[in-house]
Amino acid sequence: MIGTSLEMKQRSVRPRREFVWGAILILISMVVPIFAVDLVARFVFDYRAPHDPPGIFNEFDPITGWSKKPNWEGYAYLYLDGTKRYIRNNSHGFTDRERDLQKSKPRIALIGDSTTEFWEAEEQDRGQFLMEKALDNTWEVLNMGVRGFSTDQAYLLLKYRAMDFSPDIVVYTFCINDIYGNRNDFGRIKPYFEFASDGSKTLVLRDFPYPFTERVEAEKDTKKKPSLLSRIDKVLLDYSFVYRRASMLFASRDPLGLYRHLPLEQQLELRPYKKVYNAEDEKRLALLLALIEKMKAFLDQKQVRFLLVEGVYGNVLDPKRMAWSVEKYGDVFDFGKVTRLLKEFAEQKGIAFLSVQEQVKDRGITITDIMHPQDYVHLSASGIRLYSSLVLEKLKSLGWI
Repeated sequence: MIGTSLEMKQRSVRPRREFVWGAILILISMVVPIFAVDLVARFVFDYRAPHDPPGIFNEFDPITGWSKKPNWEGYAYLYLDGTKRYIRNNSHGFTDRERDLQKSKPRIALIGDSTTEFWEAEEQDRGQFLMEKALDNTWEVLNMGVRGFSTDQAYLLLKYRAMDFSPDIVVYTFCINDIYGNRNDFGRIKPYFEFASDGSKTLVLRDFPYPFTERVEAEKDTKKKPSLLSRIDKVLLDYSFVYRRASMLFASRDPLGLYRHLPLEQQLELRPYKKVYNAEDEKRLALLLALIEKMKAFLDQKQVRFLLVEGVYGNVLDPKRMAWSVEKYGDVFDFGKVTRLLKEFAEQKGIAFLSVQEQVKDRGITITDIMHPQDYVHLSASGIRLYSSLVLEKLKSLGWI
């Protein structure tokens, strides 16, 4: 009986062992090819995760919260598809050729966020160089865009840095996420403006200049410990080309490129197009417009001309994406609202205004032809050419150049 029971146990253990070893072999046969593809993609074709390594081109700045490192150069990895561009910052920390403080010809200064940097194009195809060439190099066009900036930071950079270059014209390009980026929340560590507590529309600057020690402590407070799944996801996105490609395939099912699980109030680039604003929306819009007005008033004092440009937000120009928004959130959108609000405000305040978004719509331009294929805010090289020509057309129509 004892021998029989041992034989039975051995018989039952053997299939389990065979199953385990079979599963291990299957796993190895899957992992090894993926690992090999990842190694080839990274070390042969140099496909890397976006901003790999992250933050290499930025440094702490007490005036604006962060700025680009002077004289830094190298590749910036921008999208999951492996898009990379060679970036060269000048000695002043701008992605531009070297510029002297002393000018020898009239100057245009471009200020804004990553939509002003034009990193989606090769160096010779970036807006400042296209404009200079179109103007037969009779003007200098200085690119002072900084990735991640909102209107408040663009204003502070203008006041404390850009004016050192004595620009004759300043072009500020508004990006849709500026409406919600100007408030000092969402873990953004920077100086910021808010309305005075007396109920007036007076803007008060807080946390300026921003102390480095406070930044370190604030970053500790705002950083939440990610879940285990989030950490695994980040590691795989950082190091696995195959995983990034799989993520792209999954994301392609979402025509907006947004997080499906988020409510509309957390879709900060779509939320401004609601037909009806709540009190928070109104407050953020008011802050944006007050900052633009402050920018204009400052430049008027310096006798510098100012052009406000509305950049492109592809999700409200692509019919498929617009239809998806309505399907997901209901018929609550007015996709021309932000353009109208900016246009009316500019007319009231005497601000020269150009809406690239409106021009794209009026000219019947297919939005996918001018946007980076993995983006809905940043222009492709052809989009940057369009932007540059429209800005110059506007400046010529105003008689400024």
